[in-house]
Amino acid sequence: MILKRLSRRLAALYAVLFGAGLFLAAVALFTAHLASRPAPGGGAPLLVTGALLCILGSAAVGLAGWTTLRAITRRVAELEAAARRLELGEDARLAPVRHDALAGLTESFNAMATATRDRERRITHLALHDAETGLPARPVLERAVDGLADRPHGHAYVATLGVRRFDRLRGAVGYGLAAQAVQALGRRLAGLAPASGVARIAPDVLGFTLVARGPDAALDDARRLLIELEHPLRLAGGEAVELPLDLGLSPLDPTLDATANIELASIALDQVRGLRRGVAFFDAEAYGDPAANLSLMSALARALEDGGMELHYQPKFDLRLRQVTAVEALARWRHPVRGLLHADRFVAMAEETGHIRELNIWALRRAIGDQKVLAAAGHAIEMALNISARTLAERDFADFALAEASAARGRLTFEVTEAAVIDNPELAPAALERLAAAGLGLAIDDFGAGLSSLGHLKAVRAHELKIDRSIVRGLGESRRDGVIVRSAIELAHGLGLKVTAQGVETEACFARLSAMGCDQAQGYLLGRPMPLGELLTFLEAPFSEDRRRA
Repeated sequence: MILKRLSRRLAALYAVLFGAGLFLAAVALFTAHLASRPAPGGGAPLLVTGALLCILGSAAVGLAGWTTLRAITRRVAELEAAARRLELGEDARLAPVRHDALAGLTESFNAMATATRDRERRITHLALHDAETGLPARPVLERAVDGLADRPHGHAYVATLGVRRFDRLRGAVGYGLAAQAVQALGRRLAGLAPASGVARIAPDVLGFTLVARGPDAALDDARRLLIELEHPLRLAGGEAVELPLDLGLSPLDPTLDATANIELASIALDQVRGLRRGVAFFDAEAYGDPAANLSLMSALARALEDGGMELHYQPKFDLRLRQVTAVEALARWRHPVRGLLHADRFVAMAEETGHIRELNIWALRRAIGDQKVLAAAGHAIEMALNISARTLAERDFADFALAEASAARGRLTFEVTEAAVIDNPELAPAALERLAAAGLGLAIDDFGAGLSSLGHLKAVRAHELKIDRSIVRGLGESRRDGVIVRSAIELAHGLGLKVTAQGVETEACFARLSAMGCDQAQGYLLGRPMPLGELLTFLEAPFSEDRRRA
């Protein structure tokens, strides 16, 4: 537009100059005519002839200039139109014209247009491809999901394939080989018939779409894909690598956009990893309402300050002394709208949202305070608390815990799940070692709930092993559970650990644990979690067989 206005102004200037030349030539001619009138019958003088020639020359120059300006104006208009096409991403090259007054400008514009298109192609390629592996990127998957929204037949699913413990693989083989492994995995996945729209959507996650006859068929296809994909991959240097994988599925929801559908599939992958099931669908009920969860977490901090949080205590019965010698502190939230919430409703979310440290600090202080109350009433009770491995791994938490524990009126024990130790193999054992060296008790909680490792028992300096309720509950009926529990007890005793069985709810289970030499029992048969006031009343009454049955 600027060039066009400039050309118009030049044309107007040329017209003014040309008109001025013609005017001056006419004035000169008229003056010469008056100054030198010829005698009657004589010819025109030489001056008149020169003036006429001047007029003709000016006219010729003006016409040539006008023609040139017209050509420049047209070329500038073409350049402006080409610039608009270039702005819209269209082809904008101009054909060179012989004897073009703006030939240099045309060549420069064509070079700029070519460079712009090349740059756009590179940018588009980078936007649609992962820079590290060259695999398609998230926008490619989004297009594939959008393309399935109107599919008339079959059931469409969005799937996410995750490499388990990818950070450890990358740390072991380096970023380059780890990227090669993901690249090879993506290419293998793209070559398998049921998968399409394969794209890398996270360093350790590939996304794709799946079409099947129904949910059962989709699960079957997903399991077959995992079998094919977990075969060793051959990298560029000839190295072979096996990748442990998890796969999350989410039915395509046509009411949601592609981004939301991919998010549900990503959540399904997180749920699969948590459950360690290999393949599973997105579980909306387990995921809950994110907005409500966020509101719950916002209210958690206020509850810690205004007294809405409580600790309830579940007795731990010593099978040799035949009395309660310890309790486990369990967080309870007396929510003003939702009522009394158990720990499983908010602890996991607190860990994910970063509120777990404040919750652990509050619980430690409250438990130490309640232990003083119990001691003043004549009950020397060991106090056990569940502490997040993430909190334990923070370097300053050990200092805080040791400072607080110095004011305790009895033994303190921190319970850490076996999974937490496995997920933090470097940080958690070091923190636990420091606490144990200072005299705090350490217990490995929920042993047997997952894939138990004897190596972790050796690495962690614990004094207690708590067998998970999922094994203990079947003790009175299942011979296999009996073998597992007996072996766990013998193993723990061989390592110098005290054994606590969780989930004791029947007399048969209680009797078998006693016969196996288990040290402590914990469960509804022996006492439910209760507030401090009820615990004091519970401890004051003598413990009898009739009371246990009640």
